[in-house]
Amino acid sequence: MRNFFLISGLIGSTCCFSNPVAEAIYVLNYADNTVYHVDPFTGLSTLVTTTPIGSNIGCDDIKVISKDKAYVIADGQSKLYAVDLNTGASTPVTTQIGPSYGTESFRLFCDTNAFVVSGVDNKVYSVNLARGSSVPLTETLTNAQFLSDIAVKGNLAYVVDYVLMHIYIVNLNTGTFSTLIPDIPVAAGVGVDGIDVLGNTAYLTVVSADATLNQVYAVDLTTGHGTLIVDIPGVPELGHIVVVNEELAYTCGASNNLVYAINLKQNSYSILTPTPVPGTIGPNAGLFGIDVQRVWE
Repeated sequence: MRNFFLISGLIGSTCCFSNPVAEAIYVLNYADNTVYHVDPFTGLSTLVTTTPIGSNIGCDDIKVISKDKAYVIADGQSKLYAVDLNTGASTPVTTQIGPSYGTESFRLFCDTNAFVVSGVDNKVYSVNLARGSSVPLTETLTNAQFLSDIAVKGNLAYVVDYVLMHIYIVNLNTGTFSTLIPDIPVAAGVGVDGIDVLGNTAYLTVVSADATLNQVYAVDLTTGHGTLIVDIPGVPELGHIVVVNEELAYTCGASNNLVYAINLKQNSYSILTPTPVPGTIGPNAGLFGIDVQRVWE
């Protein structure tokens, strides 16, 4: 049996192993407030949550902390919920974070703290998971219009604005920030839904408002230079993205409830799920959140 070493959401963590792989994939349906397990080998999906998470429509993001536990952000309530991945039970672990709605994404610091972005007041919040309390880490990020996702590496957070397609680099110790403008095509009605970071590269899901454009870009975090990785046809309406290692990432489609495996070395993709994950399908309704349970080989 392989030993499990958590790497999702850890800040400044290191490990002597070098090849993380996905042991399991978890996706979150925005409209149904439900979590599904997706087998990374067969693509078959299984419902995890026994009842919908929270009381209002809109769960945007999921982060897996262990093989037994995940956290989910409830956009419609601006609260974090803990989800037991064995029983499917969910429990609120925070009071309201920022405005009463609009918490779009978060990242974990071990099992003690989280950093949450709000698309309403466009701030980053620091959350104490033990106390269930939160405080603004930043002021409103300069010119931000709609913060959509956050990634963390070391003591820095990388926050994307859906409308501007800017990356805000936030110091998690001080709350100060700078702005990186990626060198990728900008067009009316096109925005960034998701971000994840590996090394000095940010991976973005770029989506048009009508979902007819769906792309994954790699952005150099020093220069801002962007490289198109894949252009996925149809109208999948890509949600968030999770990078497993230098070769593999996963994303999902809200308008078709499919999970995509992205080959980051070959600039190609495949559809992992042979049939759509059950539940409501978009637009603006289906799968948005995605994360993996990782192990190190």
